[in-house]
Amino acid sequence: TDGTKKILLQYKKKYSKIKIIMNKKNYNCAYSLNVMHKEAKGEFIVYFDDDDYSKPDRISKQLNRLLSYEIEHKTQNVFVYGNRNIKNGNNQKKIMYGIGRRSPEPRGSLVADYLLKVKNNNDDYIWGEIGRCTMFARLNSIKLLGNFDKNFYRGAEIELAVRAALKGFYFISVNENIIDYYITTGSHKTLKKDLDCRIQLIKKHHKYLKQNSLYLASFFSTNAWYWHQKKVRIFGWFFRILYYLFKLKIK
Repeated sequence: TDGTKKILLQYKKKYSKIKIIMNKKNYNCAYSLNVMHKEAKGEFIVYFDDDDYSKPDRISKQLNRLLSYEIEHKTQNVFVYGNRNIKNGNNQKKIMYGIGRRSPEPRGSLVADYLLKVKNNNDDYIWGEIGRCTMFARLNSIKLLGNFDKNFYRGAEIELAVRAALKGFYFISVNENIIDYYITTGSHKTLKKDLDCRIQLIKKHHKYLKQNSLYLASFFSTNAWYWHQKKVRIFGWFFRILYYLFKLKIK
């Protein structure tokens, strides 16, 4: 509705390598990204969100980080992210640091526990954020994992990362600000939508959580996160206490 198609067609006239794919109807983001994976012919995949700005050397820095890490650790099961400048309008608010931005970088099921909010804090790994807007990986790695789950309208990249973690993937970042991340609003970006996708995530991976006696812990911790984000501290601490009591019970 904002003339995007017309603008893209103008760019295609200038740059013949651009390929425009129009869905027949308005599917969600995960569905469209999977279409992109199917159409892509390159060895690597990188994502650019419409409301962010990538620094000109972003791709080269992420590629170099990936290749050097693969050689060092003799694996191609690696996702690369980066730090972000968080901006509200024209003013920088803070820096969001990426996961594994320096050694020791986390890998495997420990990352799944981190994303499902049940990880213990007593380790030396470098934790931080993941996010599709800074994500860089081998295309084949994404395809082998089965692409994004199109049932997730929010947080599909988190769900994919959980699956990758359970397959032993490494999670690293370029320790530089490679993205200007602009805060935008919309009915699809509310905290309640984020909570809904987090609960959906817990339910999808219930088997892994239950076999480790962590299903309720994940549920309590996720609700504590939501209410603390909403700044309703009393509910936040209520669910946080339930989380700690449950963790104490299963030890």
